[in-house]
Amino acid sequence: MVNDRFLSFALLEENLCIDESITPYFGRHPSKQFLKGKPLRCGYKSWSLCNKDGYLIQFEPYQGKTARIAQDKLLGVGGSAVIQLISALPKTHYNSMLIDSSQV
Repeated sequence: MVNDRFLSFALLEENLCIDESITPYFGRHPSKQFLKGKPLRCGYKSWSLCNKDGYLIQFEPYQGKTARIAQDKLLGVGGSAVIQLISALPKTHYNSMLIDSSQV
């Protein structure tokens, strides 16, 4: 529901950015990640799709190997996350070219 709201108010542009982000959290929870040597060492990791102004359009929390992201063997976790995030975008604004993993 949150992703639907983000998408409904987004200023859709041709150039978008997909990256990992971390939300700081220092309490106890099994989904918390610890990244040694990073400025934000503890928190929740997520995949984020943003426009050039930094507006969050879509996100998917990282849940480890048993994630909701259907991992493709050839694309890996990162490539599968990209495919899932861009699949929610409206087809009218973009020249969508989804990758068929058999052609990679």
